[in-house]
This record gives sequence, C-alpha cells and structure tokens, in this order.
Amino acid sequence: MAVIKKNQLIAPFLGAKLTFIPGQDPMGMLNIGEQIFSMLLPGLNNVTERIRYYSFYCWFFGWYSKNNGSENPKVQRNYLRRAEYLLALISASKNESGIPGITEARNNYNIEASSFSLFEGTGELEDITENTYWKNPRGVFGQNYVSSMRQMGLIRDKGDNSGIYIRTAFEKEGIVTGKDLEMAFEANIDSESLKIFLKALVDGNITHQELIQINKDFDLINVCLGSLENNLLIQMLTEVDHPTHEVEFHFRRNTIALYLNRLKEKETLVSVQDFVNAAYTRQGKLEGKSNDTLMGWYYYQLSQYWHIVCTSSLKHLLGVLQDKSDSGWYIEEALVNELTNEVLSVFVNEYGISKNTPFSELKILEEENFVIVKNIHTKDSIQGLCNALLLLRKLMYDNSTTIKEQLEYAQKYSLHSTSDFIAVYNDLNEKSKMSISEFVKYFLKKYILNRHQMVALNKMNASQSTEKFLREDGYIRFVDFIDFDFSNPRLGNVVTFLKNLSIISNNGEELTNDGLELQKNLSICLID
Repeated sequence: MAVIKKNQLIAPFLGAKLTFIPGQDPMGMLNIGEQIFSMLLPGLNNVTERIRYYSFYCWFFGWYSKNNGSENPKVQRNYLRRAEYLLALISASKNESGIPGITEARNNYNIEASSFSLFEGTGELEDITENTYWKNPRGVFGQNYVSSMRQMGLIRDKGDNSGIYIRTAFEKEGIVTGKDLEMAFEANIDSESLKIFLKALVDGNITHQELIQINKDFDLINVCLGSLENNLLIQMLTEVDHPTHEVEFHFRRNTIALYLNRLKEKETLVSVQDFVNAAYTRQGKLEGKSNDTLMGWYYYQLSQYWHIVCTSSLKHLLGVLQDKSDSGWYIEEALVNELTNEVLSVFVNEYGISKNTPFSELKILEEENFVIVKNIHTKDSIQGLCNALLLLRKLMYDNSTTIKEQLEYAQKYSLHSTSDFIAVYNDLNEKSKMSISEFVKYFLKKYILNRHQMVALNKMNASQSTEKFLREDGYIRFVDFIDFDFSNPRLGNVVTFLKNLSIISNNGEELTNDGLELQKNLSICLID
C-alpha cells in the first residue's frame, strides 16, 4: 500500500465552501471619514461613554503600582477586572444604565443577597470570561480605553511589551497627567468608601450593605461639579491634542468650541448630524475665513454624502437585480441598460429633459442634502437610485469651487483615499458632459459594480467573502442585500462627556453656567 509522504498530493485538493458574510463598508468609502475624525477628536472613540473612567483608571493604576506592584500582566488584569465589575455592581444597586458590564451585573444583582463575589462575576477562578461581565480578557479598559488614554498621555506601558500599565507623571505646562487625575479622583472619594472598595478589590467579595454605602462616591456617570477632578477633565479635553508630541494641534478643543457655539446659537438640542451638516453648509469657513477644524468637519461630511451616494446606489441596484433575476444569473449589460432606461424615464417625466441632456444640466434640487438622503431611503429601487444621482449632481455643483482647497487640506494633514469624493471629482466632472444615459452607465459600472467587487475581493479570505453579487462571463448574480447610513464620528461621546461634566444640561438643550463660561473662553481661542 502506497504511503503518502509529507507535502505529497495524489488527488485534487477540494477547499471548503466559501461563506458569504455581511461585512462592513461594502463600498470601502468610510476609511477617509475615520482618518478625519481620528485627527479631529484624538483620544476619543465611539465606545468610551463615561469620562470619569479616565480618572478612575489613573487612580487604579496608581494604587496598583504602590500597593501590589506585581509585574505579572495576568495579576494586574485580574485586579482590573474585579474593579470594573465592582463599578458595574455599584451601578446595578442604583438601577443605572450606561456603565460597561451593567447587563451582567444586573443579572447577578439581587437586593435580597447578602454579598456578591467579584471572582464569580469576572470568571477569575475558572479562568474564563465567557458569560461574565465582560468577554474580552483585557476588560473594559483593554478593549475601550487603553488606546485613548495613551493618546491623552495619561498611561503608558511600564516596559517594552510588558503588558503592565502605569499612570503617567511628568511636568509639562498646561497638560493633565495620569498622576493629576489619580490624586483628584481620590480627593472626591470618602475615606471610608475608599477602604470598602479596596478591601472588596483584594478579598474579591462585597456585601450588599457596603455596595449601598459606597455607591455615591463611586458614581462613574457624573463628576462632582466644581471639584478638582471635574476641572482637570475639562482641561484634559481642551488641552493640546497629543500631549507627548512636539507638534501641537488643537482640533479637539476647537471642535468642542464649535459645538458649544452651535448649541448657544440654536438654544436647543444639537445632534451630531446637525453639527456636521452646519459645518458642510459653511464649507469650512468661520466668519468668512477658512478654519482648519471646521474645514475638517466639512471634508468629513462631504465624504459621508459621497458614501451615501455610492452605498445606496449599490443597495438599489441589488434590489433591481434580485427582482429581475429571481436569484439566478442575469446579463450584466442588460441590467445596466435597463436600470439606466428606467432612471432616464423618471428624469424625463419629472424634469422634462431629453435622453441627450448632459448630466451636468440635470436639475439641482433645492432641498437640503439630508432631506434628499431621507428620500434615498425608499423601497422603490429606481426612485432611490434617481435620488442618489440627484444628490451626486448637487454635491458636484455645491463643492466645485472648494475641491482645490480640500485637496490642499488633505495633503497638509496627510489624509488620503483613492475613493474619496475629492479624489474622483475631476473624473466625475469630466464625464458629466456625457448624456445622462451614458453617465449613469459609466457611474454604475465604474463606481458601483467595479468598486464593490474590488473592495470585496480585497477583503476576501480562504473561507469568507463579503461580495454582494457574483460576476462571471458577462453575467451577474445576486448574493445579499445591504443597508446604508451615516457613520458615527465620535462627537456623540464628546457631548455625553460634556453632560457628565455639567457643561451641557442633561437634556442636551442648553449650556449650564459653567458651560457658558467655557464657551466664552474657547471661542476666544477659536478666533485666535
């Protein structure tokens, strides 16, 4: 009997069946937006909802270094997870929400129980994290805060690849360090509450009575108004973007200033979408002059609208493909031609154009962009595609005079994407001289079909694909539907932070007295 040697193949290799998965960003349009808001709001992300965790972690790492000091990363992680779960239990005892780990803490919290085990809530004894307060072994800190706090200059690694974190302590004028926040946090905690918390942290157990006793001091939602901790956290948000870098930018501070100005101006709730739409409308100008922070948000929102145009076009194309093919193969050229003819028919009927009218002469809608986006969200695939094309026409018209300025801005701050609107504008503008019919065909083939296939193939691995259609020998086949929406640029968490710090009222509709004072001071910096 023949023996198969290592690396010898005596039969055709059959790979596992390819699995189609939803994936994210099917058109690959969101990268530039992430680059922009990472620049404008450094040290923040979309999941760090409670600003007092910044000072709590500084306090924790200061305490750990002085009272335990073990350089075994697992030991530090165990203490950290106990502390995080304890905070979640404290919130559960107050029936609060919005605290990491609160779901499992609520499941475990029982007002009739006499005590609670931190070991059970963290899975420490079994060395498992599944079905505990937080699945990630590194805890809430390791998943949500470590990168942000590094950027803020609050923590650092104790040694190269040590896996041990310590809070920072350095002298730099106007900069909040980890040591500053450690001391300020502890100053806001009653000495008896501190003893109870630390004893529970070491023993791994806390009584129900003790939870109730310390739940006011260890409130991680609101920061005591007028306290040093509150003032330092505001200073941290409005200081230089990267405290440990030599080059100084103030995009985060200026973004907060712009938001507070907008809130004062409107005297009502200012949503994230309202803020970025206002930045887009002003085209990066503040009192008639170009402002780098406002220009960044203008650039961001333009990229978002372009993302909506392309991703919604793919969605509606897929809807038509599914209807026409009934999940079978369909001639691609026929699909594009039929789609184009149906779109053209709508434009002819609604706007009185001819089939030879150039795309550049298509009517520019008077509605605001966000209104057009709402109209793109429709079950009528042809009407949705028409609205996407009308938004594209409006984007090209409204931004034609600022493309050069935005390209210079992108180069200045090393923002780059080959798929971004400003990168493809010249091509779109040149092709807009074509008839509407020819332009739509060109757009669908290059910017929708070819673009999605390229993005999906780049993401494909040996077993999974994010393709939403298959192409073969001139035919196309439906795979799955998609949806589309604006992405979250972190600004919502900034607003939550400002509420936690009593700068904005809890309903988000007005500035507090402290908020008015901060708005006044930051506005001066914004103009300077």
